[in-house]
Amino acid sequence: MKCGHYSLYHRLRMHVLLHNALGLDFNNLLALIEATELLGFSCVETGDSIMTPLEETFADDSILAHEETFASRLRRLPFF
Repeated sequence: MKCGHYSLYHRLRMHVLLHNALGLDFNNLLALIEATELLGFSCVETGDSIMTPLEETFADDSILAHEETFASRLRRLPFF
């Protein structure tokens, strides 16, 4: 999956905001990043987690659309 093109500043800022907002330690934050990558909401490129266009759309969608998108992404995973 092709990653978005965000500046290094925006990528680092996203990690700091996630850490501060969610209060996660580093290991939990890495697990969250891995989960978003598996679902197609982000991709990891040279150590940076980058939002995909799907995530940008997801962020702007309604709650019902979130549920539908999340369910469809889960169904694509091999263990579901």
